[in-house]
Amino acid sequence: MAISVDHEARQREILQKSLSLFADLGYSGVTYRQLAERCGLARTALYRYFPGKREIFDSALNQLSRELSLAFRQAVADRPGLSAAEKLELVMLQALDMIFDHARLLFAVTEYLIAQRHQDEDVARKVRRHTMAMRRTIIQLLREGVAKGEFKNIRCDFSGDLLFGILESAVLRVAITDTANLESMRSSCRAAVQALKQ
Repeated sequence: MAISVDHEARQREILQKSLSLFADLGYSGVTYRQLAERCGLARTALYRYFPGKREIFDSALNQLSRELSLAFRQAVADRPGLSAAEKLELVMLQALDMIFDHARLLFAVTEYLIAQRHQDEDVARKVRRHTMAMRRTIIQLLREGVAKGEFKNIRCDFSGDLLFGILESAVLRVAITDTANLESMRSSCRAAVQALKQ
């Protein structure tokens, strides 16, 4: 009797376990053999899903960014009575919590992007692809706040870039310099959102 395999579930499991390994060892410290072992698969079985380490890493980051985007949207949807400013603050603070919770993984991502940059890859495109949903969420909430009169009449795309810059700063400080303080960064987010109000 043939064993039925849910390939989508198996692929999600591979990506989750792979992210954990990348977080533990960094991008350059992980081999394809280690990925297969972490997933409990032979290398040939892993090749059926992903042709290489880079594809696993990219796919794992895509999956993580989709899950985080869903979590942000769900958090806002679960609180329909919140003002746009409260929603924006909630999303920013959740993003900061995620950044601090995934410090080791962010180091691996930074290491990977630097390696790709050395190979003349378009890392800006990769970063945009993984952060597009978060940027879009911030800008949507800014537009909602302007439309409801909660925020000043601002350029939402520029203001969104500034708010997103706080998150980018947190990523670099957590992953590279180890100088980030969660409460300080949370205060910066709150102050930035307050400054937008009428």
